[in-house]
Amino acid sequence: TKKLLKYYKKGSRYLKNHGMRAFLHKALKKVEAKRNGPVEYQKWLPKHLPGRAELIRQKNETFPYMPKFSVVVPLYNTPEVFLTELIESMRGQTYGNWELCLSDGSGNNSPLKDFLEKVCREEPRIKYTHSVIPLKISDNTNKAIGIATGDFIVFADHDDVLTEHALYECARLVNGHRDADM
Repeated sequence: TKKLLKYYKKGSRYLKNHGMRAFLHKALKKVEAKRNGPVEYQKWLPKHLPGRAELIRQKNETFPYMPKFSVVVPLYNTPEVFLTELIESMRGQTYGNWELCLSDGSGNNSPLKDFLEKVCREEPRIKYTHSVIPLKISDNTNKAIGIATGDFIVFADHDDVLTEHALYECARLVNGHRDADM
């Protein structure tokens, strides 16, 4: 109600100063901008996610061309909770031809070493490299690219989470555009 009162006062002031024609013109422009303006991603996403049946169908689909996606991620003293969420979102992909290439640029005393070794033992599509000296993000990213063997490189941050169908959509689009380089 505070917001409504604020708009009422502002609109009344504008109407008094500029007249009915200018007021209506401005009001219509505001409504149109609201309707055609950017949509908040968190509100848009749930309305556009595939349902359970579609995800199952995607998981069972085989494309004529099955490109391998190398998801490269630079790490630097990354909290395990973020890395776990990223890894789980990768494991949950409906498209299975991927590898997760992690580069730990935390340096010699990395808190991630044991965690990364365990994850790599559990999931053969995950691999990592590390550096004894701390790396800046570009060197760290390049090191992750260095262990990639896929047809396409996908860049991600250590705190990213992919929707279940993210790589499926990439594979679908690549199959529709076989001459695509990126």
